[in-house]
Amino acid sequence: MDAYNANPSSTKLALQNFNTIDHHKKVVILGDMFELGDTSVKEHQHIVDFCETLELHRLIFVGKYYTQTSAKESYVDLTSLSKELGSHPLKNCFVLIKGSRGMALEKVVPLIP
Repeated sequence: MDAYNANPSSTKLALQNFNTIDHHKKVVILGDMFELGDTSVKEHQHIVDFCETLELHRLIFVGKYYTQTSAKESYVDLTSLSKELGSHPLKNCFVLIKGSRGMALEKVVPLIP
């Protein structure tokens, strides 16, 4: 988990490393990357596109920038994600959590059994 810093290069590197792990149910929860200026939506879309090339069981995106991409599963905030994880828990999954500090993704950890 890295809920302190996220930018396109650190996020892509974390995803590449996570993808090498041998586990049948790998889940990625990514929160918005802040301070990207006018390229925010474009950079978030690049991450979504990259994720779709990896061998991952489930991709979950959180934040206003990710909701403006083609992501199949995105939530505007932690409240909506929390409701989803409450209804559909991530059981027996290996999870990568990464996002900028302002997303407070550490709050997701107690929701993962």
